[in-house]
Amino acid sequence: MNDTRSKFSDDGFSLRKGSTMADVAKEAGVSPTTVSRALNQHPLVAEPTRQRVLEAVQRLDYQVNETARALAKIRIRKTPETASFGLPQRVGL
Repeated sequence: MNDTRSKFSDDGFSLRKGSTMADVAKEAGVSPTTVSRALNQHPLVAEPTRQRVLEAVQRLDYQVNETARALAKIRIRKTPETASFGLPQRVGL
């Protein structure tokens, strides 16, 4: 499919926001969680579903949001001794 969408908004100056994971999910007929799992090679995603997601990614020219991915990794590394984003908790208040 030849996508002729401009990266600029109608005013010709400001950048248009790119496709989101929700856009890909809607296009592929799956949930955003399934999109994430398909892109991360999760074993529970069936191959036909993975292919639908990858085709939607190509059609929409979806690009992974590296900032969001980095923030998610920080949250994943939380331990009982740390609060959100890896900051030490205040103890004994």
